[in-house]
Amino acid sequence: MFLYGRAHQMRDGRPCQPILRMLQRYLGLPKNTAPGEREREHLATLIPPGSVTTLMRALDPRFDGATPVSVPIALSEWLGAVAANASLLFLDDLQHADLGTIQVLGFALSAPTAGKALWLLSHNEALPARHPEELNDLLERVAAETIDLAPLD
Repeated sequence: MFLYGRAHQMRDGRPCQPILRMLQRYLGLPKNTAPGEREREHLATLIPPGSVTTLMRALDPRFDGATPVSVPIALSEWLGAVAANASLLFLDDLQHADLGTIQVLGFALSAPTAGKALWLLSHNEALPARHPEELNDLLERVAAETIDLAPLD
């Protein structure tokens, strides 16, 4: 399975938006559509009930309130479950990532199942990072191989 997410330059999106978008794609949920029972049942096969409730609320475009589990924790549990199935997870333009997205990646990449997946995290060092210290901390903690690529334009 291949999942793709991209951190955009926009500053006013929901926290963890790139990972939430990956989850929407994983569930086959159209943008700006609240999840239903089908999505709840599928998530329930992967993560604990409190995290299912959290992600159902986080995916609902009308929801703006509290969740039983923090969204970064619930998303990292979901990513850990997905990674256990030897997936390819690609997050592009990490220099634009919000703090929540960086947190999710930090939690997910330290999970025992993280090594079963291939994680591709791209960032452009020529562009200023939105959260440079946190991004550098994440990249230093990850046992990774760096591949320098020329611009793909």
